[in-house]
Amino acid sequence: ANIAQTLALTDNLIESEPWLRKSIEAFQTAGEDADASSAMGNLAEVLRVQPHRLDEARQIAEESLKIQRKLDPNAVHNWKIYSVLAEISESQQDFTTGTQYRQLARQAFFNFPGCRHQLKRELMFIVPGILRVIEQPEEKEKVTALLGRVSIHLGFDISPSIRRILDGERNEALLCEQLRYKEGAIIMTILRAIEDPDEFKQWFQKDFSRWKEEDSS
Repeated sequence: ANIAQTLALTDNLIESEPWLRKSIEAFQTAGEDADASSAMGNLAEVLRVQPHRLDEARQIAEESLKIQRKLDPNAVHNWKIYSVLAEISESQQDFTTGTQYRQLARQAFFNFPGCRHQLKRELMFIVPGILRVIEQPEEKEKVTALLGRVSIHLGFDISPSIRRILDGERNEALLCEQLRYKEGAIIMTILRAIEDPDEFKQWFQKDFSRWKEEDSS
């Protein structure tokens, strides 16, 4: 499976497909359903970028999700396959289903215990700035511009959602509608921090110290 995953990551799609299929067959024969499901997700990812194979990609991704749900109905690691299904649905012009899968992906990632740690760099830069504006409205324009530049520097642009939050919008569905799971989790964290800033500051101060130690080690 490692060979197939490496080929897929390096965009060697044609080369990775047969390896992934062999991996799936081997895992299924060995009764290793979790690994089979993971390999199916990787195969669906490979197939979804080939427009003439979207139906096949969707079928394989749905089977992967079915196995994951069977293994653990309460699993919180399903955001990857939800994201693949969202991409496939949107490529098939099924935007309603795509939106539903994106929402499921965001919620699954947000509920993942390691979510905050994975997003530590983004949260360290963005969330305190939001709380600062709420406490000091006169800083709004300066902080909004800064956060916009920061989000782009970090590899994504959530400045439209940030701007809407600072304008008073609190509807999570509207703010996250067009966002992928990581960006959505940041917005969801911001909304929770606004709702209970004291609780946010407590865990942020604790985690911030630990994160700084990790980054300097």
